Amino acid sequence: MIEIKTTGQAKNWRDEREPLFSIDGVEYTIPVSIPTNVGLRAMRKVAELGEIAGTQWLLVYLLGQDAWDALEGCADLTRADLTAIQEVVRTKAFGDQEAEGKG
Repeated sequence: MIEIKTTGQAKNWRDEREPLFSIDGVEYTIPVSIPTNVGLRAMRKVAELGEIAGTQWLLVYLLGQDAWDALEGCADLTRADLTAIQEVVRTKAFGDQEAEGKG
């Protein structure tokens, strides 16, 4: 049996952030460490809403509405830029699947 003990340390996971991208000099951040249960919530959203809506939920949840609005309003955003941002978010939320041998 696996026993999971709660420590309460994950309560402030949103406080410590690091830069993810910038648009016209405005920096947008992502939490440095994301609890595993956030990935589980995202999986539920994908199952309920589909991959696109689930990914949108995860981006807004982790980056914030301001970051989402900035991306949505950036006419110069490329598909490669968005893919790179999504990849970082997915890796932080779900772990590095390739490094874990599941890629």
